[in-house]
Amino acid sequence: MSGLKKLQEQVLLDVLNEQVTLNSVDDGKNMFKRRMFCKKVLLVLDDVDHIDQFEALAGGPDWFKPGSRIIVTTRDEQVLVVQRVNLIRDIDLLSDKEAICLLSRYAFGREIPSQGYEELSGKVVRYAAGLPLTVKVLGSFLCGKDELEWVDAIDRLKRIPLKETLEKLELSYISLEDEYKEIFLDIACILKGHTKAYAIRILESCGFHARNGLKVLEQRSLITISKDEVLGMHDHIEEMGKNIVRRSREPNEHSRLWIDEEIEDILANDMGTEATRCLKLNKPRGNARIVMKGLGKMKNLRYLEVNFAYYDFATGCLKLNKSRYLNDTSPYFPNSLRYLKCSDYPFLYLPKTFDANNLVELDMKYSEMVLKKLKFLSIRESNLTNFDFGMTPNLETLSLINSFNLKELCTRVSCQKLKHLNIGYSKLRTFDLGLTPNIERFSLNNCADFEELHVSVACPSLKHLDISDSKLITFDLGLTPNLERLSLDNCDDFEELHVSVACPNLKILSLRKSRLRSLDLELIPNLERLDLAECLELV
Repeated sequence: MSGLKKLQEQVLLDVLNEQVTLNSVDDGKNMFKRRMFCKKVLLVLDDVDHIDQFEALAGGPDWFKPGSRIIVTTRDEQVLVVQRVNLIRDIDLLSDKEAICLLSRYAFGREIPSQGYEELSGKVVRYAAGLPLTVKVLGSFLCGKDELEWVDAIDRLKRIPLKETLEKLELSYISLEDEYKEIFLDIACILKGHTKAYAIRILESCGFHARNGLKVLEQRSLITISKDEVLGMHDHIEEMGKNIVRRSREPNEHSRLWIDEEIEDILANDMGTEATRCLKLNKPRGNARIVMKGLGKMKNLRYLEVNFAYYDFATGCLKLNKSRYLNDTSPYFPNSLRYLKCSDYPFLYLPKTFDANNLVELDMKYSEMVLKKLKFLSIRESNLTNFDFGMTPNLETLSLINSFNLKELCTRVSCQKLKHLNIGYSKLRTFDLGLTPNIERFSLNNCADFEELHVSVACPSLKHLDISDSKLITFDLGLTPNLERLSLDNCDDFEELHVSVACPNLKILSLRKSRLRSLDLELIPNLERLDLAECLELV
């Protein structure tokens, strides 16, 4: 608080042109109100990171004379929201020209680089990537140094981030709640570049309040979310996050592991520790047994992603593990796992010791595995011929897309929690929607053998239904009254669409290339798009 008191004394000195000694921050606030209300001021508060700073220096609109302007820069948008600031703008990154100018001010005390430093200045600016704080710090750091020292500094920056830059950037991280710190580090090390929806699923499966966390991180300018809902992060902030994780002396003590060579060394030498929370291994080169067995000591692992299959750009082919479907139970999965993604899992069975009670999501592409007690399950491009919903009573999302041999969905019990189902490109012939009464999205597209969709009970939650490229002959909208989008494209045998009750929510109806002869739209009053192209028998 003594720092805030000194700031108040400095502002009062600059405006009133007299030395003021304050007893406390509250004393300063009272003096601002008494002495400043008749003064029209331009007050710039730079790099405000806490609401107390704002309140101590510009606590209310009645502190200053009307017409005054208060400009605040902060990495925490919430500081401005709480104070009800009437205009908030995101500051764009510096252009190269602006960055050169700012760098020159701090490094050379002028607007342009000194002669002979033009090319070096350009390299520094490219490293800073438009971040004003980084430009300032680098300019101050390089001030007074000769050309050789500039070259050495630039070379070092490529390998080791400037400590002072990371320390300043880290101020926003330090002020976060512990849970939001964990979310930030997960994004910096693992989830950057993924969609917001995907990140929320992963983080929530790990027990975090992901939606609030992402909102806070965005307000603090620690992450960005693009128009396409993709998580981004400035390169230096990403470096800062990874630097926080890597402060432990040895990689096996890091909370998050994402560098293939380090991970393989840890697993091959059985050096795993309980410190590791997240592990992402893209292209393991060692023996699959050794890789999986090496997880044995990582008792607190909550996120695991291992990709035994990878795309070979030289040949244009997907490379699968040569020792696929090893018939033993030597692998190990920690019971702490919440999220497990394992492409081309090379064993026929899950470990006998694996208790999956904590597991929330499983994605085992190019494998033949199924597991109980999941909310989200993706087994795309598998060799499964049937799937038993009885094994997954809490399933909310199931994707079996491109499971070309899938012929049967066994539904011994009603799947009350299932909301999203995608079984496109399978050999399924029939399905009863009555067993999934709360389904919201259902895709059966390109199931060439599919011919019967039963609706034994109403499905009021169903909004999107796609049965394109199937053998379906007829469909009744009566039991799906809240449907918003229906696609029956390329159903060569489709003849009749029953509309027995009003469907006020149906906006998009596509029946391209069907055998439909007539269609009554009286009970579909809000239809926005209707596709009947190439319906040659339509009368």
